[in-house]
Amino acid sequence: MLSSNQLLQTVKMAAIEAVEATKPCAVVYGKVKTKSPLTINVDQKLNLTSTFLVVTDSAKDNINAGDTVAMIRIQGGQQYLVLDKVVPL
Repeated sequence: MLSSNQLLQTVKMAAIEAVEATKPCAVVYGKVKTKSPLTINVDQKLNLTSTFLVVTDSAKDNINAGDTVAMIRIQGGQQYLVLDKVVPL
């Protein structure tokens, strides 16, 4: 039989796993592979095409192949909002 502490930990883990399974919004970075058609590589294994990208007006004309961009993964992970390119200070 589980102690009350073990039961609490089990419930907490189940709740955390349920939230993570919904893929809440997250900031991610990617590298622009091509500008037209727009393709962005994330984590060296995921290539996002325009089907999965929503681009802000300021980012649309400001990004080029080779640029690193900041994006927000929209809940569910089916779309990514491209905010702008990332530049060194």
